[in-house]
Amino acid sequence: MGEFISRRAECERRTAQLQKVALQRAIKHIEAQAKINTRKKSGATARTITSKVTGEGQNLQAIVGGNDDNLIYEEFGTGIYSEKNGRKTPWKYKDKTTGKWYVTRGKKGTRAMRKAGESSKGQVKQIIAQTMKGGMGK
Repeated sequence: MGEFISRRAECERRTAQLQKVALQRAIKHIEAQAKINTRKKSGATARTITSKVTGEGQNLQAIVGGNDDNLIYEEFGTGIYSEKNGRKTPWKYKDKTTGKWYVTRGKKGTRAMRKAGESSKGQVKQIIAQTMKGGMGK
């Protein structure tokens, strides 16, 4: 009989690589959905939405977010439409693009990020399963 050759380390390394690739593909799907869900007056908010996967092994994390200040208002709403304890009195603001002044009581949140995550659960499972299965050679 031949000598036993363990491929365990190679299999574990390949599995860890595939997990990261699968998570990257899944989070890109959620990022795309979040961009679709945002308001499109100028598209600036949607363009700032990005995703990344951090960590290694069992400590992988997938993060979707953006650096546009408007993104938090887009998600949670403002003023009387805010999810929690929003301002109850009207206020004025100057539109950056037109220079005109407006009075507002707030704006409704779109919950673009949450909706993207919640509506993508099935697709995310599918993406991860297909990536893992395809990467293992079957």
